[in-house]
Amino acid sequence: MTPFLITGCGRSGTGWAAALFTALGHPCGHEEQFSYDRHGPLVQSESSWLAVPYLDSLPADTTVLRIMRDPYLVVQSIVAKGFLGRGDAYDEFVASHRPDIVEPSSHLGRAIRYVALWDEPLEGCNLMRVDANTHRTTGAARNATGARLSRSDVGRVRAALGTEVNAEPANRWFVAPSREEIAADPDGYLIWDRAERFGYAAG
Repeated sequence: MTPFLITGCGRSGTGWAAALFTALGHPCGHEEQFSYDRHGPLVQSESSWLAVPYLDSLPADTTVLRIMRDPYLVVQSIVAKGFLGRGDAYDEFVASHRPDIVEPSSHLGRAIRYVALWDEPLEGCNLMRVDANTHRTTGAARNATGARLSRSDVGRVRAALGTEVNAEPANRWFVAPSREEIAADPDGYLIWDRAERFGYAAG
């Protein structure tokens, strides 16, 4: 089977998706072939937000799923994790590929721009919604694998995994912003627009 790729914004469930597909019998790595210092090629199925800049290098018949989660929750997770606030290799990776994302001086501003802009190259790709129901998850899984997966099998795996795969640990240095704080940022409208566009409640 041709390897598939799951990608999008970090903190949107790429680790969860890799665990889901692996548990369903379709091994999927997480940031094994695409990381800040590895750029493919895609030789086995992978789930990694760091693959976005390299979409053009994929074989033409690669199935790509765009991972999606409530954008307010993604911004909150990014800030709580310290992503785009520490100046580490992952932050530098984003800056090297999308310098416009790291222009804001505030951590929250950079998180908002990342969520709004990073996965723009994935327009038109099939969505895999982390917080969707089992029916939609099953459809995405069938699309990626070509396998006749049942809703009951997918439902059991979803229930067993829960929602804490690769969840951010508590960090006293970084505090997740409220939805009101996100909305008050100069670029906060970008998150409202994304929530409206992809069918998430804007709060």
